[in-house]
Formats: sequence, C-alpha cells, structure tokens
Amino acid sequence: MIFMNRAEIIDLLIIYPFIPAGMMLFTLFCKTVFKKDISIFTTNLSVIVQYFMGGSIFLFFFNNPSKLVFPLNGFFGSITLMFDTYKLFFLAAYMATTSIVLISGHINESFRNYQERILLLLFFTGCSGIIVSGDMFNFFVYYELMIICAYVLIGSNKKYSASLKYMIFGALSSIFLLSGIIVNYLYTGMLSFPGDYSMPVLACIFFILSFMLKSAIFPFSWVSTCHSAARVGFSAMLSSFTLITGIFGLYYLALPGLRSNGMILNDILIIAYLSSLISAWNVFKAVKIKKMIAWSSVYAVSNAIILLMHGQIFYSFVYISAHSIYKTVMFLVCRTDHRLSKVLFNLCVMTAGGVFPFMIFLLKAHHNVFEESLLIIGSFLVMAGLFRVVPKGDVRLTDNATWVFLMFLILNISLFFFSTRFIDFKAQLVDYNSFISRIYISFVILGVSWLTAKNRRAQVLYKETKEFPMRSLNRELAVSIIMFLILILTFGR
Repeated sequence: MIFMNRAEIIDLLIIYPFIPAGMMLFTLFCKTVFKKDISIFTTNLSVIVQYFMGGSIFLFFFNNPSKLVFPLNGFFGSITLMFDTYKLFFLAAYMATTSIVLISGHINESFRNYQERILLLLFFTGCSGIIVSGDMFNFFVYYELMIICAYVLIGSNKKYSASLKYMIFGALSSIFLLSGIIVNYLYTGMLSFPGDYSMPVLACIFFILSFMLKSAIFPFSWVSTCHSAARVGFSAMLSSFTLITGIFGLYYLALPGLRSNGMILNDILIIAYLSSLISAWNVFKAVKIKKMIAWSSVYAVSNAIILLMHGQIFYSFVYISAHSIYKTVMFLVCRTDHRLSKVLFNLCVMTAGGVFPFMIFLLKAHHNVFEESLLIIGSFLVMAGLFRVVPKGDVRLTDNATWVFLMFLILNISLFFFSTRFIDFKAQLVDYNSFISRIYISFVILGVSWLTAKNRRAQVLYKETKEFPMRSLNRELAVSIIMFLILILTFGR
C-alpha cells in the first residue's frame, strides 16, 4: 500500500473521506443490532487507517509533484476530485492534528460518550472530504458537514452560548460561500475550482468574506470564545485544522479570480497585518489559557495569509502545517501537570513566536523594514503573553506525555525535510550578515518576552469561568455587512 501508482492513488482519494463515514455506519449498526458500543475502537481505527492512507498519498505526490483532477463520471458538472502538491500541506495538518490527539489519549478523554464519537467521525468525514474536493459543490457539502458537527461538539461541553455564536458565524460564512458559488455558476456555468476559466470578481468577494469569517480574521473576533469553550481535544482540532480551511478556500476559490486586481489583494494584505497585530495584542493581554492559545491561532493564520498575499505559497502552506503541530500540542499540555508539559509548552511558544532555530523563523516574510518591524512586534507580544503560562491543572497527561513529546519532535523534523523538497532554505544564507542579524534579533525578542512574561504570571487564570460570549455579536454582525460594502466599493473603483 505504501508505493502506489496513479490509478491506485485515485482509488485512495475516492475512499479517503469515506473511512470515518464507514466507521460511523458500522458503529451505528453494532449499537442498533448488537447493543454494543464500539465507538472508541472505530474512532481510533479511523484515525490510524487514514494516517497510513495519507502516508501513501504523501509518498506518491512527493515523488511525483503534479496536479491530479478526476471527475467521478463523464457528465457536465460531475463531482470532481482534485489533489495537488499544495494540498499535501493541508493533509499534513489534518494527519498531524488527529494523530497527536490520538496518541495523547484525548480522543477518549474529550469525547466521552457514544453520541459525541459518532459526531467526531462525521467531523473527520467533513475535514478529509474538504482535502480531496475538486469542485465547489463537493467542497460546500463537506464544509457544512464539518462545521455542523462542530456546533454540536462545542455545545456538548454545556457551553451553549458559545455553540450558538459559532453557529451564527458559521451560518453567515456559509451564506457568503453559497452566494459566491451561485454567482460563479450564473456567470460561468462552472462548478469546478477556477483555473481554466475566469471567475467573476463579485463571486471572489463573497468567497473572501466567507473565508475571512471562517478564519476569524480582523475584524471578526468570535474565535476566542468559541474555541476556548470546547473540551481540550476538540479545541485543538478546531484551532489546528478547522480554522485553516479559510486559507484553503482563499487560495483555491478566491485568489484565482483576483490575480489582476491588485487593489483588493492590497486590501486583504492590510487586513491581514491588522489582524496579526490585534490578535498578538489579545494574546498578550488575555488572562485565560485557552483564550490565549485561540488568539495565537488567529495570529498564525494572519501571518500565513500575509505570506500568501506576497505570492509565497509554499511558505504559507508550510507555516500552517507547522502551526497545526505546535498548536495541537499546546492545547493538550496547557492544563496538565506532567514534568514534560512545561518543556513542550515552551517549545510550542518559541515555535509560535518564530525564533531561531524553529522552522517558522525561516518562513517569515521579509520584504521591507516596516513589515519586518510589524512581525517583530507580533512575535514579542505572542511570546510575552504565552510565556506567562506554567502548565498545571486538573488534567493529567502521564503515560502518554513522552509519546506526545516524541511525536512533536518527529513531525517537526519530518516537515522540515519534506519542505526542503519545495523551498530552498539555503537561499537565505546568500546574505550571511542579514541572516545572522535576524538570529540575533530573534534571541533578543526571546529574552525580552521571557522577562516581560515572568512578572505577569500571576495574572493567568487556570480555571475556566462562566461567561456569556455573545455580548459582541451585534457588533461583529454589523462589521460583516460593513466589510462586504467596503469590498464592493473597492471593486467599483
């Protein structure tokens, strides 16, 4: 199964999203007919099977960088599968997130009953279906399946207001996405991902709003209350994979129609920089652990969009893969009392801050002094905020802590060597003095942020408190409408 040809890979892509769906149906069958709950077994087995299948897909596209498009039938508007080299990084993010949550034992800990594990399998179906989708209709169906399951799983922790808020913004995002699909179909008669045809700019604007909402990019700030409300294992999945589907959608649906419209691309770049700084500031001033980590996810997604807007596509996608690894681990260890928790958490913080020698240090955009200064400020705020956390709490990560630590190291090293296939990191050594200066600056930021955080650790709240996260809902809904009008006016110019 490891080394496969093109026809076998197509078969693998077809069945990949149906592995968790099949496990879900088998679980329902056993529960209904035999009155046996095998949901723990089937959920874990689904992750393991998809992991090995994903490994085969990795090897094929690593050795044969190409784009594979496969309509399931010969009819016009057929459901289409599509996979290319860029999608390898989304597959890596999905596999890293699920495998770390599995090996930590949080699939059993965070999803505590039969119904929740059934929903988790459906959530996995939506996530893996998005990865292999090659047309807008298929993408929309899997996208909706993913976020509908997320609504319920957030609410399963009795955080109903957070679940409702997530549902409202998810529904608004879906309305914009569906509007974009309809406009595109009315103008072009096509449902496939753009590439061979020109997409109307109005459809692109709908897609931009949809995926900005999905990624909680400024001025949409719903993510901290919603992601922090879920149980630890699912919070990790939401921040490590679900949030980055916004970048996936921007690249495959919105950007192809905007290549010649520099005005809107510049608007997106400015918004991404604002989002990066504001989310970094929120990490710095937050006092609840899971909110800090949730805001740092928005910071990472904003930086990935900045790279994408500068045309550094591989840099952006490697960034989100690295983000998925460290963010999953960060959520899992932030409230544990194992001796490795502090080491793991601090490694994740330094990765998030992008200091040397961690991989994100090599991925940051370096275009001019102003942009470099913004990134330095963001790195300082994020690390100064997160270094306040000293992992401790009521959740134990004992027997599996060593495995999580090893998985963290193995995945990061593997991602680095895999990335060298597509990114020439040696090119950064051409200007040796500049490279050494960046290393020096990163160490200065690390030291200053550590000293700043040391005096503010007493502000961190380790126990969750009840709050009503809907107070900003009206403002954020109004902002959604204003953003739509701004983009329309920009298009009019």
